[in-house]
Amino acid sequence: MIRIIFSGALLFVYSVSFARKPDTTDLVKIVRELNDALINKDSIKLKRLLHDKVQYGHSNGWIETRQEVIDNLFNGKLVYNKLSLNDVTIIEENATACIRSNTEIDVALNGNVLQMSLHVLQVWIRNNNSWVLLNRQSTKIN
Repeated sequence: MIRIIFSGALLFVYSVSFARKPDTTDLVKIVRELNDALINKDSIKLKRLLHDKVQYGHSNGWIETRQEVIDNLFNGKLVYNKLSLNDVTIIEENATACIRSNTEIDVALNGNVLQMSLHVLQVWIRNNNSWVLLNRQSTKIN
């Protein structure tokens, strides 16, 4: 009986100590996946990565919903040409990750080409074992 209890306790300790936690490279990868989905107009991937209640904030104060992010890629309002991450910092706590980065962006808004350097804050949450974007806000770097 003691052997069974000891074996069970040992198995529990082993499984807890080696349980895989997402590391920061996973989070940077998911941000790059979002950027690629925006550039490639991949609505299937965007639906997987964006929370139903996402607030996607831009540096001019404009905030898009999940459906607006997707619709605006196809109606010509926004065309993402390039999104490159620099100086990424991540704070992860339980099922939430705050990701800050400096991002170089090349985008066309209503046909007007804009190239900007932005500070971007993204808030990601774990939802059914996947990371989804809940909130994003950016501001211009002067």
